[in-house]
Amino acid sequence: MTATNPETNSPGLTLTLVCKKFKALSFLIGFLCLNSTIVSGQIQIFQSGVNVTGTTITSCGNSNITLTAGSTASPLTWNSQKLTTSTGNGSLSLSSGTGSTQTFTPTISGVDAYRVTLTDSANSSASVILVFAPIPDISALNIPISLCENGGFQQLTNVLGSSQTLTASSGALGGSGSIVTVNPQGLVNGTNITITLTETYTIPGSNPTSTFDCSNSAIIQVTKPVNPTIALGSSFIIKCQTATSLSVSPSGGSFVLKESGSSNYNTISSNILNNGNLNTNLLNPGAGQSLGYYYTDGNGCQSDTAFVNFGVVKPNVGVQAFSAGTYSTVTSTSGVYSWCGNYTSQLFRLNLPNPSNFPTYDINWGDGSSSTGITNTSSGATHTYAVAGLYNISLKLYNTSGCSVTKNLAVFYGTTPPVDLGNPGSLTGCYDGTNGISLLFPINNPLDLPIGLQMTF
Repeated sequence: MTATNPETNSPGLTLTLVCKKFKALSFLIGFLCLNSTIVSGQIQIFQSGVNVTGTTITSCGNSNITLTAGSTASPLTWNSQKLTTSTGNGSLSLSSGTGSTQTFTPTISGVDAYRVTLTDSANSSASVILVFAPIPDISALNIPISLCENGGFQQLTNVLGSSQTLTASSGALGGSGSIVTVNPQGLVNGTNITITLTETYTIPGSNPTSTFDCSNSAIIQVTKPVNPTIALGSSFIIKCQTATSLSVSPSGGSFVLKESGSSNYNTISSNILNNGNLNTNLLNPGAGQSLGYYYTDGNGCQSDTAFVNFGVVKPNVGVQAFSAGTYSTVTSTSGVYSWCGNYTSQLFRLNLPNPSNFPTYDINWGDGSSSTGITNTSSGATHTYAVAGLYNISLKLYNTSGCSVTKNLAVFYGTTPPVDLGNPGSLTGCYDGTNGISLLFPINNPLDLPIGLQMTF
């Protein structure tokens, strides 16, 4: 009887039994003699030159597995049997039932395990477990093919299974449970992110429970739109007057506006761009304004926003008073155009802007009268006040495109105020070290003053 080393498949210990007929021998000795001609050896199975006898081989997808017999005995017989612990409905076929090398081809439907057994002519046998599982279907996760670099965390999927995980070659992953997100901020335009889906399978019938992983990948491309540009021909803009040039690139984007005194940007109509000019009809007067421009590219990604700063003013209107046969310019003090003198009435003239910019106007003179006219810079618009006082004028100017701007002016005329401060009486008081001393000065003749007059003592 020859014993074979199971690791090397080479002869080991040889035991020779010599059988003779001795009447006193027991039945057991006779049995040993009758079976002394059987040679027993250990058969082995190899995969790519590696001994896999008695092991479990896992495979992802429907790739073939080729096994080779580690025995020279002939004939060699292969067979496979599906384990009852399998959870799938697949099958396994082999190239033929005999031969030293066999190829096993799976049909994948779930996770299936098969015991493959090799038997040689000496009735020696060896086996190996083959386990097949499907490659994860990454398309079922509906992963996008592109992401916007400046879009923050964006969803990769919301249907990730409990036995599945996602990894990314770059970018920051987020989310929880079945929802996975990624933030590609900072990546260069055109960067490819490899998203890998890994599914963990349990080996049927393993005790203790053993698992193996199968993976599949998809590519996401990062898109970052080219930075837009915006430029104004002037940073000083007159409301409703001939607009300054406005250029943006690329075209077809959107505008946001931060008005004077505001900290928020609001979306405004795209017709802020009017035949290459800034449509000032959409602007309110004020300093420190900011116009922003952005666009959306063909991949649906929004660009960064480009900004330009500017100020909007109302057209200049001058005030003149008529006296001694001529008009004299009246200056504004604290927002009021004052003309003082002993007059029973007073003629004022408003010097209007260039009629090519504002051809028509409406005026409310503040005394119950109004006028409408065609702008003429040589004569302006005139009005006579019959009663001294403070008058609030509202002037509305119109351009040819329907844009209008309103200028509010305050004019005053009157005599030297007949008012003074009277004697408070006692000019002596006691100071207690904490509170001041209050003295009451009477105002003489206040009822003779025109309404709206501001006095400074």
